[in-house]
Amino acid sequence: MKELDRAVKALHQGEYTCVLCDRDRVMTSRKTGIAPLVQWLTEGEDLRGACVADRIIGKAAAMLLLSGGAVAVYGQVMSETALALLQEAGVETRYGVLTPMIRNRTNTGICPMEQAVAGLTNPADALPAILKKLRQLREQASN
Repeated sequence: MKELDRAVKALHQGEYTCVLCDRDRVMTSRKTGIAPLVQWLTEGEDLRGACVADRIIGKAAAMLLLSGGAVAVYGQVMSETALALLQEAGVETRYGVLTPMIRNRTNTGICPMEQAVAGLTNPADALPAILKKLRQLREQASN
């Protein structure tokens, strides 16, 4: 898919963490984690038909991309769970490194966003669960 190739090229050539391409636009972000996807979805961006390249794709990102309607996804690092979820949904999927799970930034356990969606099966439930987890993390950090 030409748009996915464009997104992957932009991810590798720019200093971006996430790139979205479709026929009409290219969107980029330097925000870390799933922040770009959360921002785009909460701002009402239409991801239907989009191709997305991201540095890290775990189950949380995969569920957000599925709920938004992305058709092709590249993860520089992708979890086995994300790969299975995306492929099962018929999304064109590519990756650089496949890993059993996405770990937190201190490498002491599973990523909190992955924990937030661990028990979910419906992609539409992912964004509310992730937003709730982000609020909890902000509250913990401010205490």
